[in-house]
Amino acid sequence: VKDVNGQRYIGCALDEGKTIEVYGTPGNDMACYLNGGRVIDYGNCQDAVGNTMGGGEIVVHGHSGDAMGYGMRDGQIYIQNNVACRGGIHMKEFRDMRPVLVIGENAGSFLGEYMAGGTIVLLGLNLKRGEKLFGTHCASGMHGGKIFVRGSFPKENLSDNIKVTSLDEEDKKELAQYVKKYCKYFDADYDEIMKKPFKKLVPATSRPYANLYTPNYCIAPLKRKSVQPAVGVNFFTYGDNLYFISGKKLCVYNLKKNKKKTYSADKSLASYTLVSMQGKTLYFAKETGFDDAVKSSFYKMDVSKRKVKKIIGTKKMVYGNTALVYKDAVYGLSGNCYGNFVKITDKKKKQYGNALYEACSQAFYKDTVIASKVDRNENILGYKKVVKVD
Repeated sequence: VKDVNGQRYIGCALDEGKTIEVYGTPGNDMACYLNGGRVIDYGNCQDAVGNTMGGGEIVVHGHSGDAMGYGMRDGQIYIQNNVACRGGIHMKEFRDMRPVLVIGENAGSFLGEYMAGGTIVLLGLNLKRGEKLFGTHCASGMHGGKIFVRGSFPKENLSDNIKVTSLDEEDKKELAQYVKKYCKYFDADYDEIMKKPFKKLVPATSRPYANLYTPNYCIAPLKRKSVQPAVGVNFFTYGDNLYFISGKKLCVYNLKKNKKKTYSADKSLASYTLVSMQGKTLYFAKETGFDDAVKSSFYKMDVSKRKVKKIIGTKKMVYGNTALVYKDAVYGLSGNCYGNFVKITDKKKKQYGNALYEACSQAFYKDTVIASKVDRNENILGYKKVVKVD
């Protein structure tokens, strides 16, 4: 297939014994549901290549977009260069069905997220100075399978539920066959690749998030059965108490007594997200819409009275649950991820200029808003004072 430029579903459900050669840049879902066939791409590819494939082989002479090998159940994928975010997400194995994803260079954030089985090999070839082997949240929620990584890697980007081990003899035999195949397809030097040591990343438990979907360091030392926050919840402390939303109610956990109380507010809190706490006042965000059309409303509640009051009506703001509330004014991004950093009150909006790229992580330091600057793989590049509140 020649002169390919974004066409989707090429090689979808291709059966065993059939081969498709692609010249150009195929669109999303190339070789999805692959059923034993072979697809070779002489160029780069876009998202979700090998989606839910059940066997066969994919060879890409370039790099790939997001969600490479999403939910793959069997077969092998070889990528000459790098993979963007969420490569190998939710890979799984069953009996003799063991999927394999081999990546020549590096990978973006959430590599191997929710991985339930199979093998990922990350070679880290041709990395430039400052480039990392993988982005943030690597193996987040992983509960099966293994990831072989070559050379040094950013441990700070590795999820807490993962342990790092050395390779045993069986691991070395398995790895060798994948690396030899990679070298054969892309004319690489096997001996040179194997000079650097490999480590194996495996899940520390088969149930990494029995209580939480996001590691919560403040809650971890407490009795697990006592605290059941909502998925991905924010929490705040005041005095000896920790506040969070669980279901439709406000929960207060006393850190000294190790006891939890649940309170009903004057309205359901199910669709609200905690964004900040000042003294005895909790601030919430409620979002509607999706992506660039997200709109947020903001509310506050005195924890002693438990009455919810709207302070700012619906405003177009990116990721209201990461905005900051200070003296009934909201600070955050308006427009889109590349938009402007703004201050919004119920009556007016003040614009402070262009935001940092993906600067959706902010914090207060004294009376100054600090925002993080990240690259396309969500690696933090640095911090910057964005604005002094007024």
